[in-house]
Amino acid sequence: MDNLIIGTQGWESQSWLDTFYPEDMPEDWRLDYYSNFFECVLVEESVWQSWAEETLEDLVDMFEGENFWFFFDVVNDLTEQSVGQLQKIKQFLHQRAAGIVLKTSNQHLPETLKDYTVTLVSKTDKRDGWCWEYEGVFVSGDPVGYVDQLSSDGKVQSGMLKQFMQSLPEDLSGAPFFIGGEKIDIDQVKNLKIVGEIMGY
Repeated sequence: MDNLIIGTQGWESQSWLDTFYPEDMPEDWRLDYYSNFFECVLVEESVWQSWAEETLEDLVDMFEGENFWFFFDVVNDLTEQSVGQLQKIKQFLHQRAAGIVLKTSNQHLPETLKDYTVTLVSKTDKRDGWCWEYEGVFVSGDPVGYVDQLSSDGKVQSGMLKQFMQSLPEDLSGAPFFIGGEKIDIDQVKNLKIVGEIMGY
């Protein structure tokens, strides 16, 4: 990626559902609306596991010709069923289905998922390759930023982004960066995006 792109874990967080989306907007329009503000999303495990072929076909149509990237949250150990689902998602979304973000454990992924980037978020484990440490959490493997708490202080936000961007390999000028956690302040996420743009990322 040529620049920093900001996104959130999920697009229907209860903490900002009522403030981000227009009141009368149908649920199935929300992701399209979200994509007007952000270029990537970290899809929660329960969501991507439930996607039927009809949903995937709708996503293909929704993002045809658009620059939008899906990453997939993996909290539990991958099963044969979940591996198969990730393969199916890749068959439909191709390069838009970009990466897997592992939480809790550094799992070995089967060869059938080799077209995904793989990033681990952990307080103890690291994957080979790139690594960024922030507030006691290691984010390692393929370069993708992740924090589960976002400061409301613009200076702290800019310092965090600077650390992340300086950690990237020399041949990369950008990467996705996700804000997760149970309570996401969408106004602060939008502010973080502006901070990144002001800093030239």
